[in-house]
This record gives sequence, structure tokens and C-alpha cells, in this order.
Amino acid sequence: MIGAIGAKLDHSSDSVSGPRAPSAAYGADVHRLWVSMAGLAGVGKSTLAERLGVSLRRTQSPDSARSVDVFGEEELFTRPEFARVADGFRTERYASPADFEAAYQKWLSSLDDGAVAITDWSPAGMTGDLPWALDNSKRYLRHLEAVRRIGADNVVLLHLLAPPQTTIDRAGRQRGREWVERSDRTARAAGHRQSQPRDRLIAEATRHAAQTQRELDAAMAAGWRVRRIDATAEPDVVHDRALGLLGWDGTRVAYDSHPDTGRATGDDDVRP
Repeated sequence: MIGAIGAKLDHSSDSVSGPRAPSAAYGADVHRLWVSMAGLAGVGKSTLAERLGVSLRRTQSPDSARSVDVFGEEELFTRPEFARVADGFRTERYASPADFEAAYQKWLSSLDDGAVAITDWSPAGMTGDLPWALDNSKRYLRHLEAVRRIGADNVVLLHLLAPPQTTIDRAGRQRGREWVERSDRTARAAGHRQSQPRDRLIAEATRHAAQTQRELDAAMAAGWRVRRIDATAEPDVVHDRALGLLGWDGTRVAYDSHPDTGRATGDDDVRP
């Protein structure tokens, strides 16, 4: 995870990493924008995705043709474009990089021109722990590069940051005892042997945070723009910070570029 796990986070940690794409404005010259997310269970990805979708729908003009597709992780099992991918997760005969790329291509191509796609998951996290990604890091990197190109370089990955203790407690309150028990079984299967379920869940979340950071490093190496957000605040505050990092005024998103540097060189917010 970016920064020390468990360290106190403040708004100053909101920042941008990764190379930037060629300059483009969301509007006439860019057909679609894809905002994806990464972070621990309970950090607020689904909440943020829904709120961003509501904000965009609320502020667009009545005659706007723009559509907004908020795509939750569980919907992967019901979206027709992802049938092969879903079957692979069900059977553990996992889809290949080409299968994932075909699904992303079909999905994005089905959206209207000018659409905004918002997912509470990221392609880096979707495949980062699959056998073919773990066994061949170069293949994984090529896959993320391919997905970026499928998104026409108009892709953003929001990394929501909070200490594992915070996310575990939040998820337990929101999702209830069944989630805690199911997650504890996963933690035990992963080898965590602490005496208390909460401690086992925190240990597993800490392990997952390290895996997420490896996935984010790969995404940045593949050219994805990654924005970090302190997610310890209330949902309304996190939502507003996300809007600020996206440079979103409700009608347009734009990106300034420094394509020759291969890395972020400062404030990536762009005024409309």
C-alpha cells in the first residue's frame, strides 16, 4: 500500500502517481471515460462509485446524451460481455488475458459516445492474483497495457487508502456477522492463526494491502494514471476529494499531459 499501513492519513496524502496520457478533454474529442478503484474491503469503493454516478447524472444538462454506467464487482457474474470471465471464476478455470481483454472491449464498445464508466474494482485487481499473472509478471504487465489501450488511454484508477483496522471495523459494521465469519474462514485458510477473529481479519487485510500495492505498481508501469485518496473521512468528504482529483465539474473531465516524462510531475487536476 502507498504509505505506511496503519499510519495516520490526512488530506495531504491525496496525490497522483503514474504516467500521463496525451492531452485530452472529456467531451467532443474523447468518447468514454473509465474511472476504476482499488482498496481494501470496507474502504468505501462501492459507496464512492455510486455517489460519483449520482453526481454526474444530477449535474448533466437535460439534453445531454451522456450515459453513466456504474459497474459493481458482483455484476461481473451477470453482465453478458463477461460470461467467459465469470465462468472462469466459478470453476477456477480462469479466463486468459485475451478473454478479459475481449470482455472489456465488448463492454466499453457497448457504451454510448461520451459515456462515463465507473467501476468499484480495477482490471489490475481483477487479475493480479490469478495464476497466469503471478507466474508471469511480464504477461500481466502486457495485459494491463492492452486494457489501457482498449480504454483509449482515458482511464483513471482511484486508490482509496485507510488502515486495515479501520476498513475491517467498517466492513464488519456494514456487512454484518455473515461477512465476518466468511472472511474469517478466508483468513484461516490463508494461514492466519491469531486468537481473535478481528486480528485474523486485520492480518489478512494487511497481506491483501501488500498485494494491492504490487498490482498498483504494475498498473502505473503499464501507463495507468493512479490517484490516491485518504478514505478515512466521511463518505461525503471522500466523494468531494475524488471529484477534485478528477477535476470534475459535473460536465467535463480533462487531463493535462506531460507525455515525455513517463511520470506525474505535479498537480494533475485540470480546470475545465
